[in-house]
Amino acid sequence: MSGDTHAAVALAVTTSLLPTMSVEEQTFALALVAFGAILPDVDQTNKRTKKMVMTALVVLGLLVTGTSGVIKTLNPTAMLGLALLAVWIVIGYTRPHREFTHSFVAASIATVAVAMITFSTRVSDVAALYTLNFGLAMLSHDLIDTLNGKRVHLLWPSPGGVCFNLVAASGTGNNLVKYMSLLIVAINFVV
Repeated sequence: MSGDTHAAVALAVTTSLLPTMSVEEQTFALALVAFGAILPDVDQTNKRTKKMVMTALVVLGLLVTGTSGVIKTLNPTAMLGLALLAVWIVIGYTRPHREFTHSFVAASIATVAVAMITFSTRVSDVAALYTLNFGLAMLSHDLIDTLNGKRVHLLWPSPGGVCFNLVAASGTGNNLVKYMSLLIVAINFVV
């Protein structure tokens, strides 16, 4: 699937959890969702995709370091979470596409890193929602990639993978999934 489809699906999955948050908290949550939705593709050889991931990382970094006022202080646990996320990105960057970064193991590690950041700061009252949104975004990416024609190693490091070969990343099915997801996002914000 394309990066914009991954973001749309992740937003459709997570936006129903956001209405109880303040605008600042929603902004941070949506940044986490966008980041989680495209993070598994850090293993892409496509320069555009890697640029998107790095841009999302910079935006997330700005939010985490307090420019949005959401997280004002970083303690050692939060810094360890950021370091774990950075190591995850470096490992993912060097791995073949749809292996480590598209696995349940990788989604769990990245989600733990986000939990370390959010639960150890002053936003602990919504930290569970932040962590849940990020984890769901990563899982949605991994699962919808199984619809494509290349195997996704969900159970990495086990050999093999899952591939349903139902849609192409640039085809009609991709667009249908994207636009249906955007419709769900709109409904979630209206309701």
